[in-house]
Amino acid sequence: MCPRLATFLALLLPAFVRSGFTAEVPALFAFGDSLADVGNNNYLVTLAKANFPPYGREFDTGKPTGRFTNGRNQIDFLAARLGLPLLPAFMDPSTKGLAMLSGVNFASAGSGILDITNINVGQLIQITEQVQNFAKVKEELVSMVGSANATDMLSRSLFSIFTGNNDYTMTYPLTGAVSNLRFQNTLLSKLLEQTRVSVFSSLPVICLTFEPQELYNLGARKFVIAGVGAMGCVPAQLARYGRSSCVHFLNSPVMKYNRALHRALTALNHELPEAHIVYSDLYYQMMSIVQDPAPFGIKNVNDACCGVFKQIQSCVPGVPVCNDASEYYFWDAYHPSSRTCEFLVEMLYDKGPPYNFPFSVETLVRI
Repeated sequence: MCPRLATFLALLLPAFVRSGFTAEVPALFAFGDSLADVGNNNYLVTLAKANFPPYGREFDTGKPTGRFTNGRNQIDFLAARLGLPLLPAFMDPSTKGLAMLSGVNFASAGSGILDITNINVGQLIQITEQVQNFAKVKEELVSMVGSANATDMLSRSLFSIFTGNNDYTMTYPLTGAVSNLRFQNTLLSKLLEQTRVSVFSSLPVICLTFEPQELYNLGARKFVIAGVGAMGCVPAQLARYGRSSCVHFLNSPVMKYNRALHRALTALNHELPEAHIVYSDLYYQMMSIVQDPAPFGIKNVNDACCGVFKQIQSCVPGVPVCNDASEYYFWDAYHPSSRTCEFLVEMLYDKGPPYNFPFSVETLVRI
Protein backbone atom coordinates (compact mmCIF):
# COMPACT_ATOMS: atom_id res chain seq x y z
CA MET A 1 0.00 0.00 0.00
CA CYS A 2 1.47 3.35 -1.03
CA PRO A 3 2.16 5.84 1.79
CA ARG A 4 -0.29 8.46 0.46
CA LEU A 5 -3.15 5.96 0.31
CA ALA A 6 -2.37 4.84 3.84
CA THR A 7 -2.62 8.39 5.15
CA PHE A 8 -5.87 8.92 3.25
CA LEU A 9 -7.38 5.85 4.85
CA ALA A 10 -6.16 7.11 8.22
CA LEU A 11 -8.10 10.28 7.54
CA LEU A 12 -11.32 8.43 6.82
CA LEU A 13 -11.11 5.72 9.48
CA PRO A 14 -11.95 7.75 12.63
CA ALA A 15 -15.15 9.19 11.20
CA PHE A 16 -16.39 5.82 9.95
CA VAL A 17 -15.45 3.80 13.00
CA ARG A 18 -16.64 6.29 15.63
CA SER A 19 -19.85 7.37 13.99
CA GLY A 20 -21.08 4.10 12.53
CA PHE A 21 -20.80 5.27 8.90
CA THR A 22 -23.32 8.09 9.44
CA ALA A 23 -21.09 11.17 9.64
CA GLU A 24 -22.52 14.04 7.60
CA VAL A 25 -19.16 15.83 7.38
CA PRO A 26 -15.53 14.73 7.88
CA ALA A 27 -15.04 17.08 10.84
CA LEU A 28 -16.43 19.97 12.89
CA PHE A 29 -14.24 22.88 13.91
CA ALA A 30 -15.81 25.05 16.64
CA PHE A 31 -14.97 28.62 17.63
CA GLY A 32 -16.59 30.89 20.18
CA ASP A 33 -17.24 31.62 23.83
CA SER A 34 -18.68 29.74 26.83
CA LEU A 35 -21.64 28.49 24.78
CA ALA A 36 -19.11 26.38 22.89
CA ASP A 37 -16.11 25.88 25.22
CA VAL A 38 -15.51 22.23 26.14
CA GLY A 39 -12.56 22.81 28.44
CA ASN A 40 -10.01 25.10 26.78
CA ASN A 41 -10.15 27.53 29.71
CA ASN A 42 -9.14 24.72 32.06
CA TYR A 43 -5.61 25.30 30.79
CA LEU A 44 -5.64 29.08 31.26
CA VAL A 45 -5.09 31.34 34.26
CA THR A 46 -8.56 32.87 34.27
CA LEU A 47 -11.66 33.40 36.36
CA ALA A 48 -13.81 32.14 33.49
CA LYS A 49 -13.87 28.46 34.39
CA ALA A 50 -16.46 25.76 34.97
CA ASN A 51 -14.26 22.83 35.92
CA PHE A 52 -15.85 22.30 39.33
CA PRO A 53 -19.17 20.92 40.66
CA PRO A 54 -22.05 21.28 40.18
CA TYR A 55 -21.13 21.91 36.54
CA GLY A 56 -21.18 18.65 34.60
CA ARG A 57 -23.41 16.76 37.02
CA GLU A 58 -25.47 15.38 34.07
CA PHE A 59 -22.54 15.09 31.66
CA ASP A 60 -21.67 11.66 30.23
CA THR A 61 -19.06 11.11 32.96
CA GLY A 62 -20.99 12.90 35.71
CA LYS A 63 -17.98 15.15 36.26
CA PRO A 64 -17.21 18.80 35.45
CA THR A 65 -15.25 19.29 32.23
CA GLY A 66 -15.14 23.03 31.72
CA ARG A 67 -18.53 23.16 29.96
CA PHE A 68 -20.73 25.94 31.31
CA THR A 69 -23.80 23.80 31.79
CA ASN A 70 -24.99 20.71 33.64
CA GLY A 71 -24.33 18.27 30.78
CA ARG A 72 -23.56 18.52 27.09
CA ASN A 73 -23.44 21.94 25.46
CA GLN A 74 -24.55 23.11 22.03
CA ILE A 75 -21.37 22.08 20.24
CA ASP A 76 -21.63 18.59 21.75
CA PHE A 77 -25.17 18.19 20.46
CA LEU A 78 -24.21 19.61 17.07
CA ALA A 79 -21.37 17.10 16.77
CA ALA A 80 -23.79 14.30 17.63
CA ARG A 81 -26.25 15.45 14.96
CA LEU A 82 -23.40 15.37 12.47
CA GLY A 83 -22.53 11.81 13.48
CA LEU A 84 -19.22 12.87 15.02
CA PRO A 85 -17.67 12.18 18.44
CA LEU A 86 -17.32 14.91 21.06
CA LEU A 87 -14.69 17.40 19.97
CA PRO A 88 -11.42 17.62 21.90
CA ALA A 89 -10.32 20.97 23.33
CA PHE A 90 -7.44 22.53 21.42
CA MET A 91 -5.60 23.40 24.64
CA ASP A 92 -5.70 19.81 25.91
CA PRO A 93 -2.15 18.43 25.49
CA SER A 94 -3.60 15.14 24.20
CA THR A 95 -5.25 16.88 21.23
CA LYS A 96 -2.63 15.81 18.73
CA GLY A 97 -2.43 13.68 15.60
CA LEU A 98 -5.38 11.36 15.05
CA ALA A 99 -7.37 13.09 17.80
CA MET A 100 -7.80 16.05 15.43
CA LEU A 101 -9.25 14.16 12.50
CA SER A 102 -12.91 14.51 13.50
CA GLY A 103 -12.47 18.15 14.43
CA VAL A 104 -11.22 20.41 17.22
CA ASN A 105 -12.88 22.86 19.60
CA PHE A 106 -11.10 26.22 19.93
CA ALA A 107 -13.76 28.09 21.95
CA SER A 108 -12.81 30.00 25.08
CA ALA A 109 -15.30 31.04 27.77
CA GLY A 110 -15.41 34.78 28.32
CA SER A 111 -13.96 35.57 24.91
CA GLY A 112 -15.50 37.92 22.41
CA ILE A 113 -15.23 39.54 19.03
CA LEU A 114 -13.41 42.58 20.40
CA ASP A 115 -9.97 42.00 21.89
CA ILE A 116 -10.84 44.19 24.90
CA THR A 117 -13.79 42.03 25.95
CA ASN A 118 -13.42 40.57 29.46
CA ILE A 119 -9.70 41.31 29.69
CA ASN A 120 -10.18 41.81 33.44
CA VAL A 121 -10.92 38.11 34.10
CA GLY A 122 -7.47 36.83 33.15
CA GLN A 123 -6.30 34.79 30.19
CA LEU A 124 -8.77 34.27 27.36
CA ILE A 125 -8.46 33.10 23.78
CA GLN A 126 -10.22 35.76 21.75
CA ILE A 127 -11.75 34.81 18.43
CA THR A 128 -8.81 36.16 16.41
CA GLU A 129 -6.37 33.91 18.28
CA GLN A 130 -8.74 30.96 17.95
CA VAL A 131 -8.49 31.26 14.17
CA GLN A 132 -4.72 31.43 14.46
CA ASN A 133 -4.82 28.21 16.46
CA PHE A 134 -6.82 26.57 13.68
CA ALA A 135 -4.00 27.47 11.28
CA LYS A 136 -1.69 25.39 13.49
CA VAL A 137 -4.10 22.46 13.35
CA LYS A 138 -4.24 22.70 9.57
CA GLU A 139 -0.46 22.47 9.41
CA GLU A 140 -0.58 19.26 11.43
CA LEU A 141 -3.35 17.83 9.25
CA VAL A 142 -1.30 18.56 6.14
CA SER A 143 1.71 16.85 7.70
CA MET A 144 -0.40 13.76 8.41
CA VAL A 145 -2.44 13.34 5.23
CA GLY A 146 -0.89 15.63 2.65
CA SER A 147 -2.00 18.95 1.26
CA ALA A 148 -4.55 17.65 -1.25
CA ASN A 149 -6.34 15.39 1.24
CA ALA A 150 -6.36 18.09 3.91
CA THR A 151 -7.80 20.58 1.45
CA ASP A 152 -10.57 18.16 0.47
CA MET A 153 -11.34 17.35 4.11
CA LEU A 154 -11.59 21.00 5.17
CA SER A 155 -13.75 21.95 2.19
CA ARG A 156 -16.36 19.39 3.29
CA SER A 157 -16.10 20.05 7.04
CA LEU A 158 -18.32 22.38 9.07
CA PHE A 159 -16.97 25.48 10.81
CA SER A 160 -19.14 26.92 13.60
CA ILE A 161 -18.70 30.33 15.24
CA PHE A 162 -20.68 31.17 18.41
CA THR A 163 -19.40 34.51 19.67
CA GLY A 164 -20.44 38.07 20.48
CA ASN A 165 -22.44 37.36 23.63
CA ASN A 166 -19.74 38.62 25.99
CA ASP A 167 -19.26 41.77 23.95
CA TYR A 168 -22.87 42.64 24.79
CA THR A 169 -23.08 41.38 28.37
CA MET A 170 -19.71 42.79 29.50
CA THR A 171 -18.13 45.36 27.17
CA TYR A 172 -21.28 47.13 25.96
CA PRO A 173 -22.65 47.95 29.46
CA LEU A 174 -19.17 49.11 30.53
CA THR A 175 -18.94 51.60 27.68
CA GLY A 176 -22.30 53.01 28.74
CA ALA A 177 -21.14 53.50 32.30
CA VAL A 178 -17.99 55.26 31.14
CA SER A 179 -19.60 57.44 28.48
CA ASN A 180 -22.38 58.68 30.75
CA LEU A 181 -20.40 59.04 33.94
CA ARG A 182 -19.94 62.82 33.70
CA PHE A 183 -22.85 63.71 31.43
CA GLN A 184 -25.93 62.11 32.93
CA ASN A 185 -29.33 63.42 31.81
CA THR A 186 -27.86 65.84 29.28
CA LEU A 187 -28.08 66.22 25.52
CA LEU A 188 -24.47 65.11 25.30
CA SER A 189 -25.39 61.97 27.25
CA LYS A 190 -28.08 61.15 24.69
CA LEU A 191 -25.68 61.74 21.81
CA LEU A 192 -23.09 59.53 23.45
CA GLU A 193 -25.66 56.77 23.89
CA GLN A 194 -26.74 56.99 20.25
CA THR A 195 -23.10 56.79 19.20
CA ARG A 196 -22.49 53.85 21.50
CA VAL A 197 -25.44 51.90 20.08
CA SER A 198 -24.34 52.72 16.53
CA VAL A 199 -20.76 51.60 17.17
CA PHE A 200 -21.86 48.39 18.83
CA SER A 201 -24.18 47.47 15.98
CA SER A 202 -21.37 47.81 13.43
CA LEU A 203 -17.88 47.44 14.92
CA PRO A 204 -18.29 43.83 16.16
CA VAL A 205 -19.79 42.91 12.78
CA ILE A 206 -16.84 44.41 10.90
CA CYS A 207 -14.39 42.60 13.18
CA LEU A 208 -16.21 39.28 13.07
CA THR A 209 -16.41 39.10 9.27
CA PHE A 210 -12.62 38.99 9.14
CA GLU A 211 -12.64 35.56 10.81
CA PRO A 212 -14.65 33.57 8.22
CA GLN A 213 -12.60 35.25 5.51
CA GLU A 214 -9.39 34.07 7.16
CA LEU A 215 -10.81 30.58 7.67
CA TYR A 216 -11.86 30.59 4.02
CA ASN A 217 -8.27 31.38 3.05
CA LEU A 218 -7.22 28.40 5.16
CA GLY A 219 -9.61 26.06 3.33
CA ALA A 220 -12.97 26.36 5.10
CA ARG A 221 -16.05 26.45 2.88
CA LYS A 222 -19.07 25.62 5.06
CA PHE A 223 -19.90 27.93 7.96
CA VAL A 224 -22.62 28.34 10.55
CA ILE A 225 -22.29 31.66 12.36
CA ALA A 226 -24.64 32.47 15.20
CA GLY A 227 -25.98 35.85 16.20
CA VAL A 228 -26.15 37.01 19.81
CA GLY A 229 -28.87 35.69 22.09
CA ALA A 230 -31.44 37.72 24.02
CA MET A 231 -29.01 39.04 26.61
CA GLY A 232 -31.75 41.02 28.34
CA CYS A 233 -33.51 37.78 29.25
CA VAL A 234 -30.74 36.01 31.17
CA PRO A 235 -31.24 35.58 34.95
CA ALA A 236 -28.22 37.74 35.77
CA GLN A 237 -29.82 40.76 34.10
CA LEU A 238 -33.29 40.04 35.46
CA ALA A 239 -31.83 39.95 38.97
CA ARG A 240 -29.75 43.07 38.37
CA TYR A 241 -32.72 45.15 37.23
CA GLY A 242 -35.34 43.49 39.43
CA ARG A 243 -37.40 42.33 36.46
CA SER A 244 -39.61 39.28 35.96
CA SER A 245 -39.40 39.52 32.17
CA CYS A 246 -36.80 40.47 29.57
CA VAL A 247 -35.04 43.84 29.83
CA HIS A 248 -35.85 45.43 26.47
CA PHE A 249 -33.19 48.15 26.44
CA LEU A 250 -30.53 45.42 26.74
CA ASN A 251 -32.05 43.40 23.90
CA SER A 252 -32.38 46.40 21.56
CA PRO A 253 -28.67 46.78 20.65
CA VAL A 254 -28.41 43.01 20.28
CA MET A 255 -31.21 42.99 17.72
CA LYS A 256 -29.50 45.79 15.78
CA TYR A 257 -26.23 43.86 15.81
CA ASN A 258 -27.93 40.68 14.63
CA ARG A 259 -29.60 42.45 11.71
CA ALA A 260 -26.28 43.98 10.71
CA LEU A 261 -24.52 40.63 11.03
CA HIS A 262 -27.15 38.92 8.89
CA ARG A 263 -26.68 41.51 6.14
CA ALA A 264 -22.90 41.25 6.32
CA LEU A 265 -22.90 37.46 6.11
CA THR A 266 -25.31 37.54 3.16
CA ALA A 267 -22.87 39.85 1.37
CA LEU A 268 -19.91 37.68 2.36
CA ASN A 269 -21.68 34.66 0.87
CA HIS A 270 -21.49 36.40 -2.49
CA GLU A 271 -17.95 37.72 -2.06
CA LEU A 272 -16.41 34.31 -1.28
CA PRO A 273 -17.20 32.29 -4.41
CA GLU A 274 -17.06 28.78 -2.92
CA ALA A 275 -18.39 29.62 0.54
CA HIS A 276 -21.74 28.59 1.98
CA ILE A 277 -22.60 30.57 5.13
CA VAL A 278 -25.61 29.97 7.34
CA TYR A 279 -26.57 32.76 9.69
CA SER A 280 -28.15 31.22 12.77
CA ASP A 281 -30.56 33.55 14.58
CA LEU A 282 -29.87 32.54 18.17
CA TYR A 283 -32.01 35.44 19.38
CA TYR A 284 -35.09 34.12 17.58
CA GLN A 285 -34.38 30.54 18.64
CA MET A 286 -33.99 31.60 22.26
CA MET A 287 -37.13 33.75 22.29
CA SER A 288 -39.21 31.01 20.68
CA ILE A 289 -38.63 28.98 23.86
CA VAL A 290 -38.69 31.81 26.39
CA GLN A 291 -42.03 33.12 25.10
CA ASP A 292 -43.66 29.68 24.84
CA PRO A 293 -41.78 27.18 27.02
CA ALA A 294 -44.58 24.66 27.61
CA PRO A 295 -44.14 22.65 24.37
CA PHE A 296 -40.52 22.06 25.39
CA GLY A 297 -41.38 20.85 28.88
CA ILE A 298 -39.69 23.90 30.39
CA LYS A 299 -41.38 25.40 33.43
CA ASN A 300 -39.02 28.21 34.41
CA VAL A 301 -37.49 30.73 31.99
CA ASN A 302 -36.59 33.48 34.50
CA ASP A 303 -34.51 31.77 37.16
CA ALA A 304 -31.30 29.79 36.95
CA CYS A 305 -31.20 26.21 38.18
CA CYS A 306 -27.89 27.12 39.82
CA GLY A 307 -26.13 30.32 40.75
CA VAL A 308 -28.57 33.21 41.27
CA PHE A 309 -29.02 33.26 45.03
CA LYS A 310 -29.28 36.54 46.90
CA GLN A 311 -26.22 38.50 45.69
CA ILE A 312 -24.45 35.48 44.22
CA GLN A 313 -24.59 35.16 40.45
CA SER A 314 -22.13 32.36 39.96
CA CYS A 315 -22.71 28.63 40.05
CA VAL A 316 -20.20 27.63 42.72
CA PRO A 317 -20.11 24.85 45.31
CA GLY A 318 -22.53 25.54 48.14
CA VAL A 319 -25.03 27.58 46.12
CA PRO A 320 -28.53 26.01 45.98
CA VAL A 321 -29.17 23.93 42.84
CA CYS A 322 -32.51 22.75 41.49
CA ASN A 323 -33.32 19.06 41.35
CA ASP A 324 -34.35 18.86 37.69
CA ALA A 325 -32.39 21.14 35.37
CA SER A 326 -34.43 20.01 32.37
CA GLU A 327 -37.35 22.09 33.68
CA TYR A 328 -35.23 25.25 33.52
CA TYR A 329 -34.19 27.20 30.44
CA PHE A 330 -31.09 28.43 32.27
CA TRP A 331 -28.56 26.36 34.13
CA ASP A 332 -26.69 29.33 35.61
CA ALA A 333 -27.00 33.11 35.46
CA TYR A 334 -25.98 33.27 31.79
CA HIS A 335 -25.98 29.81 30.22
CA PRO A 336 -28.73 27.43 29.07
CA SER A 337 -29.29 24.05 30.64
CA SER A 338 -28.15 21.02 28.71
CA ARG A 339 -31.75 20.21 27.75
CA THR A 340 -32.17 23.72 26.36
CA CYS A 341 -28.91 23.31 24.43
CA GLU A 342 -30.40 20.22 22.80
CA PHE A 343 -33.55 22.12 21.78
CA LEU A 344 -31.48 24.98 20.36
CA VAL A 345 -29.39 22.60 18.27
CA GLU A 346 -32.54 20.93 16.95
CA MET A 347 -33.63 24.36 15.71
CA LEU A 348 -30.14 25.06 14.37
CA TYR A 349 -29.88 21.80 12.50
CA ASP A 350 -33.42 21.16 11.27
CA LYS A 351 -35.01 24.53 10.57
CA GLY A 352 -34.67 27.15 7.88
CA PRO A 353 -35.94 30.75 8.08
CA PRO A 354 -36.66 32.47 10.42
CA TYR A 355 -34.43 30.30 12.60
CA ASN A 356 -31.52 30.09 10.14
CA PHE A 357 -30.76 31.83 6.84
CA PRO A 358 -30.76 31.04 3.98
CA PHE A 359 -31.44 27.45 5.08
CA SER A 360 -30.85 24.88 7.81
CA VAL A 361 -27.50 23.40 8.79
CA GLU A 362 -28.79 20.04 7.58
CA THR A 363 -29.10 21.54 4.10
CA LEU A 364 -25.69 23.19 4.43
CA VAL A 365 -23.77 20.01 5.21
CA ARG A 366 -25.39 18.18 2.29
CA ILE A 367 -24.37 20.73 -0.30
